[in-house]
Amino acid sequence: MPRVLLAFLALLGSSTSYAFAPPPHPRSLKGHLRHSSRQNLVARHLLQDPVTTAADFLQNEAGIPPPSDLSALIQLLLYRGEESVFPSENTELHPLVIPLTKSGDEYTCLLRWPTPQEGAPVPVVKARPGLSGLKLVALSTLDLAHRLAAEEDHGQGREAEWAASLVNAYLPAEKQYVRGAVEKVGYGLERYLFLKVGSFPDVYKFLTEFHMSKGDQASALVTAEKAYNTFNGWGQPYMEYCRLLQGMKGRELEMRDAAFAALRTPLWTVADDDGDLEMVLNAAKSSREKAADKFWKLYEDERLQEVKQGKLPEQVALDRAAYLMDAALVGGNGIRSWSDVRPPLAELYREAGMRELADFVER
Repeated sequence: MPRVLLAFLALLGSSTSYAFAPPPHPRSLKGHLRHSSRQNLVARHLLQDPVTTAADFLQNEAGIPPPSDLSALIQLLLYRGEESVFPSENTELHPLVIPLTKSGDEYTCLLRWPTPQEGAPVPVVKARPGLSGLKLVALSTLDLAHRLAAEEDHGQGREAEWAASLVNAYLPAEKQYVRGAVEKVGYGLERYLFLKVGSFPDVYKFLTEFHMSKGDQASALVTAEKAYNTFNGWGQPYMEYCRLLQGMKGRELEMRDAAFAALRTPLWTVADDDGDLEMVLNAAKSSREKAADKFWKLYEDERLQEVKQGKLPEQVALDRAAYLMDAALVGGNGIRSWSDVRPPLAELYREAGMRELADFVER
């Protein structure tokens, strides 16, 4: 029986549905089914459409409410050729991500921050198996869905009308996407996204490089600085700022400061590429070996004296969990993949009183 027909039958047989998930476009069934050695997960996946599967996992396993626009994003990602995956099938991904789809070995995921800001949307990231960092894609699922609809229209895609109607179901009146809007604004796709859609790290990078190509260093620096103020808590924009300064004469001290700022964020937010992380470490007059020594010591230190002085043991455990992920990323202690990190990380989250997060990490 053809795979698409199997997927269609699975959709018809689904016993659970979400009111916010409109019927998928027929072409979004592409890649709906995939092989997995874990038969129980496959069986569950076959009984539900990708949106319901992801929403169930977010609600019941990750402990976060599913974004109301999740359906639009997943349908657009599948339409673009990405493949549906079960949210917990790859334990070698970063322990805080929930994969939605994949293309090759790269997964589009949601990030479950350990201590998310109340009311903040769930960010979208790219992740790969193994000990690699994450790449921030968008600050929210709706921003990315809006972007994909605009790109479909700008590229004169044959499903532009469908994509626009899909995302407009979740956009406020003042942000509704109108066909031809990118051309009407007249500044190109990247500037349209910057002005009308949302904040995207790769768009900031494009604009920075555009200013540099015109010899306008001042505008490039302003754009890069705006990026690290926009993506608060992420090391990625500091890494890009460091790279920008590296190509300018007389900016060595600023480059070092940018590197220090990047290294004060979680290391897995700095770069998804080892070369970029090495560049930041070198700019900070450090190395992978020095960083590993530092973070493993911080992780192993139970800070009993600080607890005696009044620091909450739960906060110490949470700090040590952060140091563990930093240490694992730069290597050492026999850690070969994120799956090796999950058990000790879950234990620390339990010590911090975050049992739901611990269970999610240890899944």
